[in-house]
Amino acid sequence: MDLVDFLAPETLPGVAREARRADSGYSPEQYQREKRDGTRLPSGAMRIKRLKGRHLRIITLHMSGKSNKDIALELHCSETWVAVILSHPLSLEYKKRLLTRQENEFDALFGKSVGVLRESLDNNDPALRLRAVDLIFRGQGRFKGNEDKSKLTAEDIVGKMLEMAQATGQVQEVSIKVG
Repeated sequence: MDLVDFLAPETLPGVAREARRADSGYSPEQYQREKRDGTRLPSGAMRIKRLKGRHLRIITLHMSGKSNKDIALELHCSETWVAVILSHPLSLEYKKRLLTRQENEFDALFGKSVGVLRESLDNNDPALRLRAVDLIFRGQGRFKGNEDKSKLTAEDIVGKMLEMAQATGQVQEVSIKVG
C-alpha cells in the first residue's frame, strides 16, 4: 500500500466509521429513539430479554465475592460489560432470588446448629463446653466480648463490675481507692 492509498478518505478512521454507519443504516438519531421507546435502557445499554449462560456466570462470580476486574479478566470481557450486566434489572432480580434461596437454606440449618450446640454443652471437655456457652451468649447479644476496650472509661468499667457483682449477689458493698 503506497502513501496515496493509505491517505485515501475511506481508510481514515473517522471517515471509515462514518462510511460503516451509513452502510449499516444506524445513526445517532436511531440510538436516541431506541432509548426513548424502551429498546435500550436509560444508560444506553441494549435491553436483555433473558439471562444467558455468560450472564449467569458473571452473576455467580460476583456473588462469590470476585471484583468486576477479576470477573472481566476471567471471562475475557471488559469491566464495563461486567458492570452493565450486574446492574441490569434481570440480573438484579436474579441476585435477589439467589439471596432469598441462601437465606432459606441458612434458616433451615438453624435446627442442626442448635443440636450441635446442645451436644457441645453435654460434652465432657470443659473448653468445648465454655466455647458453646460463649457462642450462645454472643448470639443472643448477652455478652459482647469483642468490645473495643480502649473506648471504655474507668467509670464504664466500674459500672459493669458493679452490675455483674449485684446481678450475682456475691458483693453487697464495694469500695474503690482513687490515687
